[in-house]
Amino acid sequence: MPIFEYTCNSCNKEVELLVYGNKQPRCPNCGSPEMKKKMSIFGVSGVDKQVKGTSDCGSCHKTSCSTC
Repeated sequence: MPIFEYTCNSCNKEVELLVYGNKQPRCPNCGSPEMKKKMSIFGVSGVDKQVKGTSDCGSCHKTSCSTC
């Protein structure tokens, strides 16, 4: 079940809604069908870091170093 973020064009309230199929969402605050889908940002936790010895490690371009 996808959750989408919307902004109501009538009352400017921002909401997250479950949307089934092609149903037109309505604002839970004012009931308006004038909803604009927002661009969602996908959240990821963790650290993006290369494993030592697999390729260059950033600015020094060596295959392993103590600063990685």
